[in-house]
Formats: sequence, structure tokens, C-alpha cells
Amino acid sequence: MVSSYHNKTQKLISRAHTLMCFSSDPVHDLSHVARVVDITQKLASSLRLSPRDIEVLTLAAWWHDTGRTITKKNRWAMILLDDMISSIMLIRHALRHGLCTRISLEAAHIILCKNIGTGALFTKLFLRKPKHILLNILADADNLDMFHITRFDASSKLAIHSFFYKKAFQFWIWYNLNTERLILKTAAARTFLQQKIKELIIWLSQKYINEQFIIQFGKQWVKKTTRQLHNLHAKILLMNTSTT
Repeated sequence: MVSSYHNKTQKLISRAHTLMCFSSDPVHDLSHVARVVDITQKLASSLRLSPRDIEVLTLAAWWHDTGRTITKKNRWAMILLDDMISSIMLIRHALRHGLCTRISLEAAHIILCKNIGTGALFTKLFLRKPKHILLNILADADNLDMFHITRFDASSKLAIHSFFYKKAFQFWIWYNLNTERLILKTAAARTFLQQKIKELIIWLSQKYINEQFIIQFGKQWVKKTTRQLHNLHAKILLMNTSTT
């Protein structure tokens, strides 16, 4: 029975992989999902979750952005609908192909409860308290990838083609480089964040990269953003040191 459930999970993961291969959103593509899966598994392992819970999380991570594949337009509008659509897509595919198990149902519930705006309500309705840690890990993994060099670079390149995307990227930077707004729900995630910010600082300090950002966003903005990154890294380092 366990083997049968695992095989069904693998088939669902394969389907999510196929769907994400056709994503037209460079910020929410296959590479992003693969990184979230990797971070999710590492966080789950560090917290010593059971193999079953790790399987649920892995499936949820693979499917959490499949909703982005249904349209090539209105990417920013999908922020409020993405998780809800992804959850429905997972359940629909599982039911249609005889792959529905308790693991796939739990994964769909976790994705649904991550939805911006309605997530808190869905969590109260559908997610038992012992499973809140799974939701927290998935949310943390998704947030951590915002600081990955590849994701940061892809987001900045979108800004080249649109004034709207440029302002949205600058708002994203301003909002997330603030420890009062950046909320990580697991202590284990802060260690990963510390490393990601350090890597991002080193990458941005490269002459070619730095010059490109200055051309695109202006010298003052680049200096301010670099300073904010250093400040955030220092704060996270202090937080991590005080808890060890």
C-alpha cells in the first residue's frame, strides 16, 4: 500500500514537472519550482520530519506554481489566485487519473492554505494544527527563493521591458529587504536566508553586474539596495547567532 501511494505521488510529480516546463513566466518557471523543492526538503530534513510528511511537502512544492501555467498574461494578477488554482489543478488531475491519495489531498490543502489573502481562513477550515509546520516550511522555501541569484536576475530583466515591471521590482526590493516585513516562520529558514543574502551581495558586487544595475536602475538605487542587503544580512546573522 505504501509503495502504491509513493508511485502515485511520483506520477503526480512527473505531471507537475511537465506543466512547469511550459511556464511562460521566467520568475515562476521550472527552475524556481525545483529550487523550492530542494529548499523544502532540506528544511524538512533539518526539522526531522517523517518521510511521509516530506513526501507531502515535496508534492506540494512541485505543484505550488502550476496555476501560473494556465495563462501567459496578467502574471501579477495571479498573485491572489496562484495557490488556489494550483491546488485545484492538483486535485483535478489526481481524481481524473486515479492518483488521489491522502498524501495528494494533504498537499493540495497545504497549497490552498498558502494562498495570499484567503490562506488564513483556509488554514482554519482545512489544516489541522500538527500540519501547520508543513505549510510554514513551504511558505519559507518559496520566500527564500526570492533571494536566489537566478530569480533576482530574472526579476530584474523583466523590468527592462516594462515600466510597470520596473516599479514592481523596485517595490519588491523595498518591501522584502526589511526584517519587519520579511517573515520566516521557521528558525531553520534563517540559516538558509543568511547564505542566500551573502551570495547575492557577492554577485551584485561584481563589476559587470553592478554596472548593468546602475544603467537600469540608477547609481543611488543600487547603493541603497546594496546597503539594505548588508543590513539585512547583519540582522539575520545576529538573530542566528543569538539562537545557537
